[in-house]
Amino acid sequence: MEKGKVKVLAIDDEKLILDQLRYFLSESGFDVEATDDSKYAMKLLEERDFDIVLTDLVMPEITGMDIVKKVKELGKDSLVIIITGFATTDSAIEAIKYGVYDYVRKPFNLKELLAILNRAAEKLFLQRENIALNRKIKEMLEVITTLYEISSILYQVDDLELAKSMIMDTLSEGIKAKKVALFLPRGEYFSIDKAIGLGERFCKVFRLREGEKIDGKIVGSDSIIVLEKVDKNTVIGEEKLDIDEKFGMSFIVPIKYMDMLYGFIGVFDVDTEGLFSIEDKMKLWNIVSTQIAPVFGRVVDKGRKDVHREGILENIIQEKVDGAREIGVTISFLYVRVVPKDVPERGLRIRQLRSRLESLIRTKLTGEVEIVAQNFDSFLVMVSGGNPVELELKLEEIKGIVETEYISGETGAVTFVYGIATYPTDGLEAGEIIAHLEDSVLHSMVLR
Repeated sequence: MEKGKVKVLAIDDEKLILDQLRYFLSESGFDVEATDDSKYAMKLLEERDFDIVLTDLVMPEITGMDIVKKVKELGKDSLVIIITGFATTDSAIEAIKYGVYDYVRKPFNLKELLAILNRAAEKLFLQRENIALNRKIKEMLEVITTLYEISSILYQVDDLELAKSMIMDTLSEGIKAKKVALFLPRGEYFSIDKAIGLGERFCKVFRLREGEKIDGKIVGSDSIIVLEKVDKNTVIGEEKLDIDEKFGMSFIVPIKYMDMLYGFIGVFDVDTEGLFSIEDKMKLWNIVSTQIAPVFGRVVDKGRKDVHREGILENIIQEKVDGAREIGVTISFLYVRVVPKDVPERGLRIRQLRSRLESLIRTKLTGEVEIVAQNFDSFLVMVSGGNPVELELKLEEIKGIVETEYISGETGAVTFVYGIATYPTDGLEAGEIIAHLEDSVLHSMVLR
């Protein structure tokens, strides 16, 4: 803590001592308020904040201990140093009870007093820094926890419109973003699809194109763009924005998953004050993007591929069911889906785990095992003549192996959920089998 910023309230009814303190502390670089009126000192404590209170113990009407109690009553974090010509055991005990930092005996040595003040200032600085750091960690954890809880729900949502609404609610309620926009592809541009706290015209004209520049910074998927301000002089491509609004610092955050750019989050009027630094805020919005990106990856890709893939999946299952019916045997279907347990490096670890899972399933399951790829994070397993109880026991054994390898002590951890459906017990046709698998997977996700 710089001395010029350390505010000291000096209180002593002896004007000679007070003048000496005022001069010495000012010359030593402290910001000093000095008074010989203890009543006025009480008023100052109510109205202003001081880092250190240096007070005489014995004064008429209001004593040094009254000053100490007032500081505690007001909930101030000021450190109190008492000046006294004599300190009784009782007064020392009472002072300790109320958290007095130190005593200075009269006549005091100015160099010793300065050393005490410097120690007090350093202690106060460390206390405040520690409190701020703990608050910062707590708030960051609350945000990340909120994101994780919401994303766990989002990963189960297949409807794009519902997913977008939930994301905007998360940004507004969970992250407390007041001016934020979700940019999604529309032709060759990324246009504002949903927004909070932004005008209609702004949402219409503010659009981005990958590879184009905004105020000299290239729009892309690699990193956040930090804009010092956004107003009518902001240049996108070769044109200025035709807007009336004026925003301060703003972020353009890419939504990228598995090397695919799905859109951007625009955060406008970023608070440059407060607990978090700009770098902290950038990290936070990177986490936000990392959490929601897989939702777009899954839902958007699902929208493109669902009809084709579901038709193929149903045909495969129906063919196996018909074959089992013809020869009078059972056949079990397992739907396995990899899900994230943490934020970093998720895409890479999902691919790693899927490959490992396929290997374990081929090794651990008995009978004729056939694996059909469905998506980067899921696949269908068909086991002829499989006993569903034995299959579930084997899958739990595999899960134990996976959780040891990919969760314990790891960052970016992933695990898997699964569903089991057996012909003819759980269905006689492909549609019934698929419905049972979906219910089983959803149940598995809830229990996870």
